[in-house]
Amino acid sequence: MRFLELAAAAEGLVLEDDYDSEFRFRGSPVPPLASLDAERVVYLGTFSKCLAPFVRVGYLIAPPRLVGPIADLVRRTNLRGSIPHQRALARFIEEGHLERHIFGMKRRYRARLEAILAFLGTRYGDAVRTAGGETGFHLHARFGARRFGPGFADACSAAGLRISTEDEFRAEPSREREGDALVIGYGNVADDRLDEGLELLGTLVERCAEGGELRSP
Repeated sequence: MRFLELAAAAEGLVLEDDYDSEFRFRGSPVPPLASLDAERVVYLGTFSKCLAPFVRVGYLIAPPRLVGPIADLVRRTNLRGSIPHQRALARFIEEGHLERHIFGMKRRYRARLEAILAFLGTRYGDAVRTAGGETGFHLHARFGARRFGPGFADACSAAGLRISTEDEFRAEPSREREGDALVIGYGNVADDRLDEGLELLGTLVERCAEGGELRSP
């Protein structure tokens, strides 16, 4: 709400990128800001995540007064997507295929998320705290005060795992006293190799964690 108040005070706009909102696995959906103030919010989206990057079709929902100027800008800058792709996608949506497709994807990704949470809970119990599993394809896992230096990233890479630490997404490294959070992505994982990957991750975490031995409960 504060964003909307600031936009109104400045007679400005809020650009809302509701990233991965269709992939919500827990709790009630969070309504977008655009649903609260359609005159102050330009809602942005893409089909790259829910379908495929090659579709290259995005969209925005703008206040009525901006639709004409935005359409004119698109025409003048030639920033248009493929017309055949747009027509095929429109029909795909109208016939209900997109909704069914997303439903199936959510079921599949929810199963992966639950498998990861079950593994972490069984292996580490209260020694691990997780966050970020409500929406999207990433989960944060923090193992107490333990930190993961460059050796951990190198070991993961050598083992064929792509695991990042939270610091990789910061402008400056964290100076917090608590340990690093690992960012575990599960969007591009073969289902039949998930268990193998989790066991390997557990081995690397226990081998490379700095700040004391990490034992299973």
